[in-house]
Amino acid sequence: MNAYFSDRNRRILGFVVAAVLGFSYLLISQFINAWIMPGIPLYEPPIGRFESTLYGSIIIGLLGMLIVWEQESFWGLLVSALAGVVITSMQAYINSYETGILKSIIVFVFTFLPRIVFFLPLGLFFRWLIGQVEDVLVGYRGRLRDIVLAVLATVAIIVIGGRMSIYPPEAQRALEEANSLLLNSQSITERDALPVSLQLTDGFIELAKGPYTLEYSDDPDRLPVTRPRVGLGTLEPLIIYRFENGYIFGCVFTPPAYVANCINLTRVR
Repeated sequence: MNAYFSDRNRRILGFVVAAVLGFSYLLISQFINAWIMPGIPLYEPPIGRFESTLYGSIIIGLLGMLIVWEQESFWGLLVSALAGVVITSMQAYINSYETGILKSIIVFVFTFLPRIVFFLPLGLFFRWLIGQVEDVLVGYRGRLRDIVLAVLATVAIIVIGGRMSIYPPEAQRALEEANSLLLNSQSITERDALPVSLQLTDGFIELAKGPYTLEYSDDPDRLPVTRPRVGLGTLEPLIIYRFENGYIFGCVFTPPAYVANCINLTRVR
């Protein structure tokens, strides 16, 4: 990092650069599936996609500030990596609706080291990037090649990270099937006339009405339903239906036929 930069200026720069990068990445990851599947009412965070992007950018900015808090210090990298692990663990716990604290702690312990290994290289890259930005700001032009490389690498990370947020083909197919299943069944008034997958879903005829959203999960075991046996590694998407009136139910779609197995989700919450 450039010796002409004060600690205060370096920390401000770390916050601003990290927040801008975080905003760019989060904007893509939050909206890319909605852009790809415009006809599907995908679930939004309670505070909204844009607001979630904004708040997430602030958190990433604070992590960036921690990374460069002390010039050439490893502690900033370590603390920011630990903070990143804790934040992502809390987010995963909230999104999973898991009620067993012990299970969540076990998952945290077993995924701790892999996530530390993931965050530390990102921190090293960010510190190197801040060094390039500092050189530009003080008018040092002797390393133009490194500056161009930094810009290209940053853009690549944002684009690749955003593309990794795209739902897999199995999930996209399941979302389409889930939407069609609901639209074709909402006008039915007799339980026996419903598709077999919905006949045991309590409250469907009475409550499956009005605005709704669909949420994808790759954890079908959250739903206590009997499913066809599939090969090891087969993705069975769980789709959660959320209605504006508070009614919630879920369906697991098992490939290759994507047969739905559904149940009132309030039973397991």
